Amino acid sequence: MKANNPRKSSDVTKRRRAAKADCYKKQDLSWARTDTYQSIKDLAERQEKDRMKEIETRMETKNPRKKKVETKNPRKSSNVEERRNAAEADYDNNQDMSWARTDSDSNVRWWAAKIDYENKQDLSWARTDSYSEVRWWAAKADYENKRDLSWARTDNSENVRHWLKRQEEDRKRENKQKTKVMSGQKKNLANKKHIDKKLNGSDLFKKVLEGVFNFTLKEKGDERHGNGLDLWEQPWAKITETEGTGFLTGQAIKKIMEIKNIPEKARKLNEIKGAISYLVFYYLYLDKKE
Repeated sequence: MKANNPRKSSDVTKRRRAAKADCYKKQDLSWARTDTYQSIKDLAERQEKDRMKEIETRMETKNPRKKKVETKNPRKSSNVEERRNAAEADYDNNQDMSWARTDSDSNVRWWAAKIDYENKQDLSWARTDSYSEVRWWAAKADYENKRDLSWARTDNSENVRHWLKRQEEDRKRENKQKTKVMSGQKKNLANKKHIDKKLNGSDLFKKVLEGVFNFTLKEKGDERHGNGLDLWEQPWAKITETEGTGFLTGQAIKKIMEIKNIPEKARKLNEIKGAISYLVFYYLYLDKKE
């Protein structure tokens, strides 16, 4: 009695077993490509791919000179760490980083934005980037070049909006101070500087710390972050509690890095006070936890 052909059986399980057996024995699976069951079709497709791969391998073995020798380019690597390292290396060597502007990784694009900012290149591409730290470089460049910043005022990142607001407030404050100097305060400021020069080193150190205290808890810091709240209820403490002390050190480092690009002495001193404030917060947080 002639056995039934399992490849034509109405039972899916029998057909699947037949397909697996044919695949294992490397027999013809063309019948499976038109099967109504997807997993059976997949077996046929996989066998075809394996067959083509075998053919390519044999050809490469027979013709080793035809094998392509590819130089690995870390900028096109699928490994994100390799691309990040390539971006940092290109930045350090001041190389063309146009490739990094469209990279899928935000850290790679950050390096591209930074070098474009420092080389005074067009940063319009960064205004619509999905990463807020990349858009921050665009806002910084537009602010310094007095370009339209309406896009930054409505940015969906609180960091970008607050940074811009802070810069504009500082500029208004500086303009107001300049007006006072021109209207008769110049002599008083000169006298104050003259008195300060007569103080010894210890007194000057104490005066700087008093200035940081007033700046952080009574003046600019209170206006922006304090709002009459207890020190441990202010945003810096809550963010540190959830994000860790890296937030505090990062803010201090960021302010120190910004100093070299600020021409006005008054703004530089304010940034230094801000950096010291974050380090004091770090000290207080560690002391409280321990």
